[in-house]
Amino acid sequence: MCKIIITSVPGIPLWSAPIAQLFTTKDESDRRNHPQKVFILYFFNRIYQIMIPQNPLDRILLGKETTLPIHPAILDVDYVNMFGKSHTFTVDMKSNEKTVDSKIERRLTFDEMV
Repeated sequence: MCKIIITSVPGIPLWSAPIAQLFTTKDESDRRNHPQKVFILYFFNRIYQIMIPQNPLDRILLGKETTLPIHPAILDVDYVNMFGKSHTFTVDMKSNEKTVDSKIERRLTFDEMV
């Protein structure tokens, strides 16, 4: 799985310096449906949500299709009225094809450990 979920926020740059977060699934029942670690990077007007690859604890997800909650861009009503809503898209890092603003369904499949 080499996909990055990107949320683009219109308007002025919200994060002039990069901010990073690392989320870990703690509950074992959630581990059956979601990857254990997700890295989130905020920079300028984008939020990058990256599943940490090569995690041995994610072997239980091999061959399964799962959905991943999208990390929201929290914007107040005045900001949305002025600049518009954010939009989310996914970039497949396995592909060599050049794409511009491609949008695909937000379902992830764990095929194999690389």
